[in-house]
Amino acid sequence: MERGQVKRMKKTISVIVPVYNSEGTLDKCVTSLLDQTYNDVEVILVDNCSSDNSYRICQEFKKNNKNVLCFSLKSRGVSNARNFGISKSRGDYITFVDSDDYIDASAFEKVINEMEGANANVGIYGIVYEYGRRQKRYSFNSYVFDGALLPRIMFCNYAINGYSCNKIYARELIVKPNETIEFNTRISMMEDNLFNYQVLFNNHDLKCVFVNGVFYHYVQNELSACHKKVDSSALQYLIVRNKQIEMMNGAGINSDFLRIDYIINAFIIRKKMSYAGLMIPEQFSGLFDNADEYVRCKLKPISTRQWIKYFVIRYFPFLLIARIKIKRGNI
Repeated sequence: MERGQVKRMKKTISVIVPVYNSEGTLDKCVTSLLDQTYNDVEVILVDNCSSDNSYRICQEFKKNNKNVLCFSLKSRGVSNARNFGISKSRGDYITFVDSDDYIDASAFEKVINEMEGANANVGIYGIVYEYGRRQKRYSFNSYVFDGALLPRIMFCNYAINGYSCNKIYARELIVKPNETIEFNTRISMMEDNLFNYQVLFNNHDLKCVFVNGVFYHYVQNELSACHKKVDSSALQYLIVRNKQIEMMNGAGINSDFLRIDYIINAFIIRKKMSYAGLMIPEQFSGLFDNADEYVRCKLKPISTRQWIKYFVIRYFPFLLIARIKIKRGNI
């Protein structure tokens, strides 16, 4: 191929970008999508009640690029924005990028080539976490696996595998003739993780490919969801895990490792809230009843590390309590 020649692709990928007060990062984010070597890219910008110039920037991108769509929602929430973007998408593939992040120019071309070569309908690739000048990279060795293994793989590699932003999905996995799989708008934590479970348990022919490449730049932000203080929102972790346990049990898949994780996190959350002087809201009290019920079951850990944590919780909880260090400013 000659220099400057554009390689034609047959299938379009829709990139859904929820936007909220991102005027400082939006240009870099969207430019990284428009500069893709994969040329059939549809960019869907969904502004989510921004109070800065984000929506004006979105409109400028739409004005200057035929493949950019721009919308403004009156309802807040990243899940609302993603769901709206899905409803407006036309691509054969769907992916998600957050407005303060960006991706390498060759990402879509390399991942879709791997997907088509392996006849896979989900492509998963590596992430680099950016903490100012400091970076931490997570990557995979390339291999193909059956979707039934996804819950265990996501759990063991949650730092990157639970996200939706480092995945490309075949459209038919999400948009179906009679329904569309959506992000849960009632939660603001682990909504990506739950979405991936919904994709899995609504598709029996899921085939995934890990792509050996670090393409997604996850820019860490003190205002992002992963830096929220410990309050009732932390209880949403248990809500999501509970839903995932129900899905696995309903499909006849062993959920021991998730129930153990539930027990461990319920213990930690309960202690942290107690030390911080926070009351557990009445509507969440049943979540801890679930943990007490799981403790009475004979469960098999997924790894040595999980076994050690579970053993400490069961028989030496004071050791874990000693490790829970809470600073007043982080509660």
